[in-house]
Amino acid sequence: MATKSRLEEMAKKLNVMSVDDMLSSIGYGGITSRNAFLSLLNIYKKETKILETTVGDTTAKALELLNTEQKRKKASLKGILVKGESSLDVHLAKCCSPVPGDKIIGYITRGRGVTIHRVDCSNLSHMQDIERLVDANWEQQTVGTFQVMISVVSYDRNGFMTDVLATLSDMKTSVSAANVQVNDNGITHMKLGIQIRDLQQLEFIMTKIRRIKGVHSVERLQGKRGTKL
Repeated sequence: MATKSRLEEMAKKLNVMSVDDMLSSIGYGGITSRNAFLSLLNIYKKETKILETTVGDTTAKALELLNTEQKRKKASLKGILVKGESSLDVHLAKCCSPVPGDKIIGYITRGRGVTIHRVDCSNLSHMQDIERLVDANWEQQTVGTFQVMISVVSYDRNGFMTDVLATLSDMKTSVSAANVQVNDNGITHMKLGIQIRDLQQLEFIMTKIRRIKGVHSVERLQGKRGTKL
């Protein structure tokens, strides 16, 4: 508590020329121990108050920055930045299942924050209150995977399903949903839900599947139910 700088300030407060003179005066009783202690205590309280103010200001600024960062992270929970709406929750629309690389747009919903659609989503044409639409963009780096439904149509043959799954496995692509139907004409209609990182990976996977023997077409479907775009 009694640092050199505080003792020097005490000497000034007590009208003594130097710290040595002050200590001598305290020693022979010219300055009472009580007055010396109170002087030192006042100096300490003053410094502490300044420190508290500084710490308080710094803490307030830190909390403000933290709050701003939390809002930003909240808005970019899916790797998406929504213009002017950093405090709202962000959801990916199930109707079109956008992935990084898709052109997207946000729609402010009542009570649910911002729903992110692909700009070519068919549901956008049915939206009311177009003033609720807001600009949205993917961040440069996104984390995690996104489910996309694709349709594979091929001529039915033994081992076809195995070939498709082997192709996906070679590309380390997880399958989250699958439905296969074969019609009376021997045509296989397959719907697959796959987990991908971005649009580029999706296009690469679809190109690989198109090269499988017997495949007639590979298309991306809209949403998790797998309706055609």
